[in-house]
Amino acid sequence: MPSDTESVTHHSVQSDPDPDNAKHKAQHRARMRRHRARRGKGMECLVIRVTGSELDRFQAAGYLDPEKRGDRAAEARAIECFITEYLP
Repeated sequence: MPSDTESVTHHSVQSDPDPDNAKHKAQHRARMRRHRARRGKGMECLVIRVTGSELDRFQAAGYLDPEKRGDRAAEARAIECFITEYLP
């Protein structure tokens, strides 16, 4: 234990002075974790462009609930279910 006359040096970890940059880094780390988890399962994340008429067809085929139209997560699940069913 240091005496009253000894100085104590404290080392602290400096936070990023730019909070937007820190937020960006946190988001990047989260994306990388999701990417590695998908890759570990043998999955890929792709961007697929789908027209309104194609979404109509997913809806007509029962893959997309009409009330969920416009919900991107529900639309993605509909496409995933279709692919899983037809490409086992």
